[in-house]
Amino acid sequence: MTLLTLSNAFVPKDAYKAFNIEDICTLVNKYYPLYFSEQENINLKFQLQHFILDALNHPKLKTLLTMLE
Repeated sequence: MTLLTLSNAFVPKDAYKAFNIEDICTLVNKYYPLYFSEQENINLKFQLQHFILDALNHPKLKTLLTMLE
């Protein structure tokens, strides 16, 4: 259930309302620790902050309802 809840952070609906950087970092650290180096973990939060700013200002990304579009 936790994995499903944390995965909700990727839903772009309602201007990325569910996008939660802390949830994504928790998801990475708890379920995918072998896929990310220590340096990547350190940079992840900053990269996600840049992503949400870019996504909210990009004409195509800000109107997405699902990740499948």
